[in-house]
Amino acid sequence: MTSFVLINQSSQDGAQLAHIAAAVELQLNCDFAPYWGGSYKVRVGAATDVAAVGDVAVLLLDALPDAPDAAGYHDTLPNGAPIIRIVFDASVSVTISHECLETAADPGANRWAWGTDGSEYALEVCDPVEAFSYDIDGVSVSAFVLPDYFDPGSTGPFAFPASAPMPLSPLTVAVSGGQNYQIVATIGGNEKQVTARGCVSKPEKRGHPSSRTYKRGVRLA
Repeated sequence: MTSFVLINQSSQDGAQLAHIAAAVELQLNCDFAPYWGGSYKVRVGAATDVAAVGDVAVLLLDALPDAPDAAGYHDTLPNGAPIIRIVFDASVSVTISHECLETAADPGANRWAWGTDGSEYALEVCDPVEAFSYDIDGVSVSAFVLPDYFDPGSTGPFAFPASAPMPLSPLTVAVSGGQNYQIVATIGGNEKQVTARGCVSKPEKRGHPSSRTYKRGVRLA
């Protein structure tokens, strides 16, 4: 079982976090797991908690000084364990959902899928439909793509929930919503070039050296 621990180190009232944790746990086990597998626990810890071995700490902060434009990002500790840092703001439930889903699908941010064009596509399950969310018990959570999205021969469905605007084919971004994008690696000469396609501006995914995008090799000014 993967356990996510929400740790509020911000100045914000964390009373809503128990409700968010319950909704994200339902999403992971009832919506995500039937397609991606695994079992999950999401709980709220004290501000002074240190996540136990095997837990994923989700730190809620007032700001990210090293990534001032970011809503949140995923990183790894020196021992390789994943950790998530998120700004506690109005969209915190969607950001918690987004980062937990992507960590559940690819804890090390190192999985790729081959496309028919010879490119490699990062296994990021929320980025291609990032502009979309849905409600669980009154809590907004992130939409996500399904395994068929990463299979070039698949006919879908490609995303959850079915009511969300879906990519029209595997390894493409959703047709509407300005923030949807994907991380793509292509080989040019002897060099691998990693870019973020489909999104005009996504600084929290593109520029921060601890973001999942940067970890995968994206270097954008």
